[in-house]
Amino acid sequence: MVKRKTSKLFQPRVFMFVIVIGMMILALLGIINLMTGKTISVNREQVIVRQAPDTTSEALVEIEAGTEVRMVEESDGWARVKVNKQITGWIPQWLLNRSDLVNDQDLGAQLLIETSVYSEKNETSEVLTSLAAGSYILVDEEAAGWLTVSIQMDDDQISRTGYIPTRLVNLVTETLALTKINENKLADLSRYDAEAIAWARAEDDSVVIVKQNNEPVLEGENYYDDVLFYAEAGDEFSLVGDLATYANADYYLIEDEAGGRGYINSDRVQVSTYSIGRLDLPVATELSEAVIMLDPGHGGVDTGALSWDGESEEKVATLEIALVIKEQLEAEGATVLLTRGADDYLELAERTEASNVSKVDLFISLHYDSSEDSYWSGTTTYYYHDSDKLFAESVNQELDIQTLENSGVVFGNYHVLRENTRPAILLELGYMSNYYDVDLIFSEEYQTDIATAIKTGIENYFVEVSAIQTANLDKSE
Repeated sequence: MVKRKTSKLFQPRVFMFVIVIGMMILALLGIINLMTGKTISVNREQVIVRQAPDTTSEALVEIEAGTEVRMVEESDGWARVKVNKQITGWIPQWLLNRSDLVNDQDLGAQLLIETSVYSEKNETSEVLTSLAAGSYILVDEEAAGWLTVSIQMDDDQISRTGYIPTRLVNLVTETLALTKINENKLADLSRYDAEAIAWARAEDDSVVIVKQNNEPVLEGENYYDDVLFYAEAGDEFSLVGDLATYANADYYLIEDEAGGRGYINSDRVQVSTYSIGRLDLPVATELSEAVIMLDPGHGGVDTGALSWDGESEEKVATLEIALVIKEQLEAEGATVLLTRGADDYLELAERTEASNVSKVDLFISLHYDSSEDSYWSGTTTYYYHDSDKLFAESVNQELDIQTLENSGVVFGNYHVLRENTRPAILLELGYMSNYYDVDLIFSEEYQTDIATAIKTGIENYFVEVSAIQTANLDKSE
């Protein structure tokens, strides 16, 4: 009889070892299951389950306060959860126990330590800049342990996108961050810099000044909404809302002293912020000393108004008249600059920036009007700042004696006037939609007469300016 050997697998000691290892594996699996299968009680509103651990990721569902969800895994401040045994997605753990945060969209950050802003979501990437400990910054998004922020670079004054590790900040609401940022800006300003301080304060307390009588204040940002009351020229209100647009018109949300609110057409009001830091009068006291900027409206892809027959463009007419005016002003010794000397397209901001940076004495924007009513005809002079009304009146007085009917001096809420820090007016020198006006607009005689009128108006204005400056000097002595 052959005696068989017993398999080592069934030897008592080996068998016991296998059982122990198996029990340890089962125990470990149980611990993992407890860790990743635990429930989370969501005890606050506005917790959104998102497709990915990113505040800009697709929203799957909003969890009601008091709901318990099962956590599947944790990663970089986010929890992957299962809701109602059906929906699986991500919620930010940093939001769950924070009653001060409204939701995962309304975010700012306070830097806990001096913090580097990286060019990528990688701490070995290029450092764009460093932010001081305790400073505040707005947050564009939070994703998997990284904040995306926009920073202003000192060297080129442009906004750059950067990244900050979330662990280095205290997340706060956007409102708190904005408040702290504005407070810090004001604190950083020199106490001798009155203009800068005024700007900082004005951003939080802009005043809207009504520029004409019987201006309706509406219940909503719609011309057809109910009229709450009629404001008079000179009435002042607090600006409490950004521009709202309806049917190509812009409206400001304003508030009176009693807290009543309504909407008013932005074209009929002046905002006080834009008057800060302006030059009320030119530095020069006569035409021969002046630096004058002419702004031929439109240009490039922006044709402006077309003539009644579609054959002529406003951009051509404005450049033609600008060159004639330039020639006459230079003949009197003035230095004349053009925002454009060819068929170039310019943004409105580029035009005002050219005026502000060049520190000109006067700025004149040149345009031609248009209307669906082909009978409308004539010239109009617009101003925005109260201090520019004298300039407008001096020029318009000369335009009033020209061939075309004159509509007078009118307040106009135009970008090139509103955001200009130099004395500025805008001229509408005829109607492209009127066949009689168009014949004049492109005639050499009319262009010469208009240029002469503008030159004379400026000369008369400088006489007034000289008298005002002399009177101011006498008062100061």
